[in-house]
Amino acid sequence: MPVILVEEQVSLSALLTLVTASYAAFLIGTYLSIFLYGLNIHQAYRYLRAFSTDSLYIRWLVICVLVLETVHFVATIDICYHYLIVNYANPVSLVRGRWSLMTLPVWTGLVAFVSQLFFVRRVSLITSRFRIVIAVVAFGLLAELGLTFFAVAAIYLPSFSAQSAATLSAAAFGMAGIADAALTVTLLFSVWQSRRGHARTQSESWIDVLQLYVLNTGVATSLFNLLAFITGLALSGPQTLVFSSLGCITTRLYGNTLLAVLNSRQQRGMEFVVDGERKMSIVEAHIAAKLDLWNAPQLPQATAPRKISIQIMQESEGSRYI
Repeated sequence: MPVILVEEQVSLSALLTLVTASYAAFLIGTYLSIFLYGLNIHQAYRYLRAFSTDSLYIRWLVICVLVLETVHFVATIDICYHYLIVNYANPVSLVRGRWSLMTLPVWTGLVAFVSQLFFVRRVSLITSRFRIVIAVVAFGLLAELGLTFFAVAAIYLPSFSAQSAATLSAAAFGMAGIADAALTVTLLFSVWQSRRGHARTQSESWIDVLQLYVLNTGVATSLFNLLAFITGLALSGPQTLVFSSLGCITTRLYGNTLLAVLNSRQQRGMEFVVDGERKMSIVEAHIAAKLDLWNAPQLPQATAPRKISIQIMQESEGSRYI
């Protein structure tokens, strides 16, 4: 995940290169992430207003992702303000860490992990044939989270160089890309299978179809993770904020993908969201019914039906006078 790593002894020309190539890219990435953060806030507002009857775990998942996105957003703003405004004329501060810069990878990893939990659970509800996909995704997410924390810890270890920690950060993007790619292929197959043989409705524009295949399935997130992974391996330590800027955009796309899927569940191809929720609702209804009747008087279930005997007596007309 995004980390800026610079050796303590650098020349003035190297610091100028750092400002030009690294912080300029990070500032652009922050600008784009601000736009995406506003879009996430709007999507979250729509979801909480329109789908207030969703399962409690989904609503809490959305709130958790939104809180993590907000913390990440505050960290990126603090980085730009501290290094580019407060210490504008103090280039030596560029080699000194700050809480927002050091913890930024942690928030990125947590956003990716929490938001992908929803899709992992939904894919597991589609069919049992996707168990291998679930295993690959779980491994990728856990490895990404572990590499993220290890990359942050490696900054404080004297035995690790800046380039080694940058490589760990790039590897975290790579593991996240593997998990995203596995989920994306599965979701693309499910959407294509659901929409096969059905023409696009009049109320469905080409923008809706583009959102369905590019955003809702995680294609955009996978591409940015792959781009950040390649950039992180290609650039040196003093330029790590270049792929960190891509990490800012990727972090926003995770939350945006989750909220876009939840808000567009009525669109053809999103049946895996509705069907999964319906299955869980039926199970929860049975459990709730049992809990409501646990102390109520119950009739014996094994009793046989009662037999009723009916006898009919007839009298003849002549028998009255005997």
